[in-house]
Amino acid sequence: MNDPARTEYYDSLDPQHLLLAWNAHAQFPKQPKNSVRYFDLMTPYGVHPIGCGMLLLAEPALPAKTRCYGALALWYHDALEDTAFDLPPLPAQVMEWIHELTFQGGSAEEMKFIWNRSVEARLFKCYDKWWNLADGYRTWMKERGPEYQARYLNYTKDLAMNVEASLHELTEPGVEPVLNIIEMIKHFPA
Repeated sequence: MNDPARTEYYDSLDPQHLLLAWNAHAQFPKQPKNSVRYFDLMTPYGVHPIGCGMLLLAEPALPAKTRCYGALALWYHDALEDTAFDLPPLPAQVMEWIHELTFQGGSAEEMKFIWNRSVEARLFKCYDKWWNLADGYRTWMKERGPEYQARYLNYTKDLAMNVEASLHELTEPGVEPVLNIIEMIKHFPA
């Protein structure tokens, strides 16, 4: 189990990245609203990117590279859009995925162009969207109205189904191609 290639990916998960990802939003938000979550306007924004990455790390069907580098990409996925934080040195694949996850034009741009991004970027967006649904569906999304809630939920479910159709490209050989995030999205809201 001490595969040098796998070790390389796990070694990239320096705990310092958690602090940097947290501080990107806490100390360098482009606007004050970018430092907190919408559902209560008090919870530090850092719970979102860090939580998304942690969920990805717990997917047993994904290869180590996808989980580890993907977690790094998720930890920083909103930094380019929402903060004035300079990203630390990261592996080239992580930087590529961060750029694929970045939409300066917000959700409308994302919903239009995510389909042209890599299957990994679409997978990582599932974690992002699920987290937003988890803390926002019955709060700020509800306040925006049932049409907004339905559009966001349907987009997230469409994204999950799109990724599910490509699981053979993502999962480890010989492992059941089921991802927890896809199942959680399919059954939302519970």
